[in-house]
Amino acid sequence: HDYDEYAIVVQGTFTGTVGGKKIEMKAGGECYIPAGVPHDGKYSANYRAIDAFGGKRLQRANSK
Repeated sequence: HDYDEYAIVVQGTFTGTVGGKKIEMKAGGECYIPAGVPHDGKYSANYRAIDAFGGKRLQRANSK
């Protein structure tokens, strides 16, 4: 996507790739993904995280 992404894991685990590099995160783990960098992965059933997105302001659906 065309915006930055930051995540910090609160509970559970995440295993995946960011820009072709394998990552594994558990509670307390942090990850920054710059805009345009391919990423994917799998989350555990009890996964909880705080995610922040930036770099491009989204227009609200009901904005005129």
